[in-house]
Amino acid sequence: MTRHEPPDPLRLYTITVAYRLTQRRIPSQIIKQWASRYGRLVKREFIAINGYEPPKVRRLIQGVPRPVYAYRERDIPMLDQVWDNLVRRMGITYPVG
Repeated sequence: MTRHEPPDPLRLYTITVAYRLTQRRIPSQIIKQWASRYGRLVKREFIAINGYEPPKVRRLIQGVPRPVYAYRERDIPMLDQVWDNLVRRMGITYPVG
């Protein structure tokens, strides 16, 4: 009989704000300009919904491993809503495609 280990809860948290914006094909210059502000808004919304901070995972940022907040697949609608609200509120424009 094969013994299975329980799933690591952090493995469920794999989506970062930069990754999600890249998935949505947001241009890299827009990501660089807005990712930090977007990340703060996403974290705030996550806490409002869940009552705790999202976990941090290590990702390479400009070649340096750094802790960043990570989200689950089920958080994607919230991530997208926060981005869409930021785009509307700040008048961010970029080519879609």
